[in-house]
Amino acid sequence: MGLAKVFSGSTNRTSVGIAMIRLVRAVISIFALTITARYFGVSQERDFWVLCTAASAILMQLLFGPINEVFRTQSVHIRAEQGDAALAQTNASITSFFFWVSLLVVVIIELFPGIVSSAIAPGLVGPEQERFEFFVRLIIPSLVLNQLVNGFISILNGYSVFYIPEIYAIFSGIANIIFVILLTKTMGIGSLVLALYVTTFGLLFVLVREVRKQQSGPLVNVFPAFLLCKTMIASALPFYLPYCSGQLLSLIEKRVSVGLGVGNASILDYAQKFMQVPLGVIMGIIATVLAPGLATLFVQKQTQRMHDAIGEYLRMIFLGLIPIVILFTVSSDDLVTFFFLNKVDAAGRIMMSDIMMIFAVGLFGAVIYSAAGQALVAQKKGKLYATVAVLVQIIIAFMNLVWGSIYGLRFLALSWSITHVVLGLALLILSGVTFSTIWHKFRSPILILVGSLLAVEWSRTLLNTSSVLLNIIIAQAFGIVCVVIGLFLLRQPERDQITRLLAKTKLIFRSY
Repeated sequence: MGLAKVFSGSTNRTSVGIAMIRLVRAVISIFALTITARYFGVSQERDFWVLCTAASAILMQLLFGPINEVFRTQSVHIRAEQGDAALAQTNASITSFFFWVSLLVVVIIELFPGIVSSAIAPGLVGPEQERFEFFVRLIIPSLVLNQLVNGFISILNGYSVFYIPEIYAIFSGIANIIFVILLTKTMGIGSLVLALYVTTFGLLFVLVREVRKQQSGPLVNVFPAFLLCKTMIASALPFYLPYCSGQLLSLIEKRVSVGLGVGNASILDYAQKFMQVPLGVIMGIIATVLAPGLATLFVQKQTQRMHDAIGEYLRMIFLGLIPIVILFTVSSDDLVTFFFLNKVDAAGRIMMSDIMMIFAVGLFGAVIYSAAGQALVAQKKGKLYATVAVLVQIIIAFMNLVWGSIYGLRFLALSWSITHVVLGLALLILSGVTFSTIWHKFRSPILILVGSLLAVEWSRTLLNTSSVLLNIIIAQAFGIVCVVIGLFLLRQPERDQITRLLAKTKLIFRSY
């Protein structure tokens, strides 16, 4: 018996396996963030890197986000209805579509980089604008590579291959750290650019090899066959409006942060990076594992089982988030001090700490919103999901435009959090999960969350240590212990799963 067998066979087991790998990635990501802050701080150079990589990500989401959203679920439908050969042909055409469209956009921006600078950093003029446009030309070609990577990962997920890209990402994170440490003195911010291209090329090579093992025929057609792409593109069309509004929101957020002064874009980015560590773990699992699983249940016409699966899945994630939320609220100032002392000034650290606390509340809403959205996509209710998604982005964009420049970065975080909590719950109900089911699934986790927050805050006040690292360790350890104690005291079903998992893990290590 191996670890792969323990963490396979069901959606929940696969999710736990991926979560464990992504937690390792999270530790590496945080360390990489610290190294980046050490070398670049909140400088204008760092701001340019943040803005240019954000521009590339925004363009990728505008062009391909909706297709990426439905790729996995549509793969399940095509494979079930038409067979493996049809799926392989569709995959080759979609990958060709990704390549040619992204290449065309890159060529246009290389010729006219002012398009990006005027959209995302309109206040820059003269030498600053020229330097920013140089960064744009340097980073924008990564759009082609990143979208091909996304496409091949989606293809592998369609064949229930989940772990390869996750494991590679660990080595990629280590490589990024090495590049920054060894090359920053000679290349400056160019060390991040070089690391971006080297690690992306490496991942693309690994994915191509694995996809060849899973499907026969060419991986990429010379030109996309429209008829083969039609189903995928048609399913994605309802999502283009919310994705456009979502990227417009990101653009507004970047413009507001830049308008608040030099370094604010970096401060917001650092705080978001911390939030994106747990969010990236969970969102990736939802899209990678939950979406195909729900689509399979829908194809099999097991609607009630699908609704139960959504509730159970969200409950599991909710419980897993509790220690993280405790860390981001009770110990946010300790986290910021530990990672950014002597790298960011006191005012910037206070701002980051406050933003992290606000984002922590929004984590629950973002997770519910994402899972409920995937449930609607699996039920072929993409238009409904798209409508709510547009509403979310419009509300946040409106609030940021009206009050963002007045109340600053904290308000940007607050608008994001509140909107996702409210509309996430609404979307969950629209997906078919009843209010009574929501209350039944979440009343115990909510009680555990409140009890854990009070217990950790009490222990922190009682011990009153001056070591920020010790405070972080205590908060995290107490948070985990409180969740486990709560599960056993309230006789929750997860206690049996924990017991079985520990027993299986003991057997594995004894076998070695």
